[in-house]
Amino acid sequence: MPTAGGQRLLAHIDTLLNAAEHLQQIARAGAVAFGGELRLGVPASLGPYLLPHLITPFPQHFPGARLSLSEGKPKGLLRRLQEAELDAVLAPVAPALSGIAMRSLFFEPWELMLRADHPLAGRRRIALTQLDPAAATLMAENHAEGQGHVQDVSLESLAALTTLRGGYALVPTLAHERLASMPGIVLAQIKGQAPGREIALYWREASPWQADLHSFAVLLAKVAKQRPRLKLITAEA
Repeated sequence: MPTAGGQRLLAHIDTLLNAAEHLQQIARAGAVAFGGELRLGVPASLGPYLLPHLITPFPQHFPGARLSLSEGKPKGLLRRLQEAELDAVLAPVAPALSGIAMRSLFFEPWELMLRADHPLAGRRRIALTQLDPAAATLMAENHAEGQGHVQDVSLESLAALTTLRGGYALVPTLAHERLASMPGIVLAQIKGQAPGREIALYWREASPWQADLHSFAVLLAKVAKQRPRLKLITAEA
């Protein structure tokens, strides 16, 4: 364990490194938004279903800027953001992080995914109370302690597991079109107050592109507004 003097030295080194990174980014920045490139991290359960809707509006709003994407788990992406490997992260709301700013964008409800021969298959809406919690196959991010089988896999793999095991899974509504096209499964809305996830945009408080990032958050909110069943979260004044 470092001595008190060693800890002060390490803190000083971190400060110098952050300052050097800030100067480097300012040097990259110019008339083009994000200094020419936005390095965005997105979880695999969100990116493929939301980001295609950014293909047209992003270059219209940020001419000359390139959008570079990295997929991963939310915790890993936020760590990379803190270490300046990414410029922003789009992910479910997480506990506050030192030096990281956040803007909540929208709430995305879960849907039910069932095997096609499930007794409740064919119903448009199903209450969670009609289902056995032990029969659920869940993504790690929507896991409740003591409920179902937890699988840290893609949504496509989750669909395959559901067809093999039966039971049901909770899946994000943005993936509806993709999952509905897969054989052997059906989707249904959750009756009543559906659980879900709140999605936010994260960036470093020291970023020199604060105005660009706020504009990007506004663009993401506009894109989300056009998607069915997403509920926008109004930014505080």
